[in-house]
Amino acid sequence: MEILVITWNYPPRRGGIEYLVSNLCMDLRKRHSVVVVTSHASPVPDEEDIFRTPFPGLIPFALYALWRGAMILLRNRKIEVIFGGSVMVTPLVLILARLFGGKAVIQAHGLDLVYPNRLYQLSCVRWLKYCERVIANSTYTALLAKEKGARNTLVSVIPPVYSRGDSNRPMLPTLANGSLVWMENASFFLSGDSRSEKALRNSYNTRLGGSQKKFPMPVSSSSVIIRWRR
Repeated sequence: MEILVITWNYPPRRGGIEYLVSNLCMDLRKRHSVVVVTSHASPVPDEEDIFRTPFPGLIPFALYALWRGAMILLRNRKIEVIFGGSVMVTPLVLILARLFGGKAVIQAHGLDLVYPNRLYQLSCVRWLKYCERVIANSTYTALLAKEKGARNTLVSVIPPVYSRGDSNRPMLPTLANGSLVWMENASFFLSGDSRSEKALRNSYNTRLGGSQKKFPMPVSSSSVIIRWRR
């Protein structure tokens, strides 16, 4: 399958969304063709199929994403999915999807749904209900997306942080991007501070009753995109 990714957030910018989207693209490229159109930044050496806006700013990005995305879709009619890295790019993704017959898929992170600006809500968030798929990073984010009009049956919840660790190794419950997950080697975050570890466990026991079961490992965003397409 061939996929066009439109995203404002992408390395070398730093942040959770940038990390998530870049790793998703890396995962998808293992089996599929992925082209990325993103915001202005210094190019990373040896990067392929990544098109960057030549000028900084949101307006240049929006205009460039529409133009470059249209050129890519005109040259490659095999692209079936236009994937948006955040709710902010929803109108761009929808325009390209409707013009070229693709499917609009949006990754929702939470803050990009509730940003308190009326113009943003009207120009970006309100169009979420017209997308073919919304991928939320937590159950709460999924609820927000549904409140904004996204269809219940087309919202998937995929926590972006999880561990595949051995069940015999010590693990700690950790809040990550709105999801409670079990993580190995928590000392990486706690810096060997036993008081921090105790506080984390006490907080977990107080809030959730201390159940020691492990949470089921979610599937990856890429598998949801592919499974939905089929």
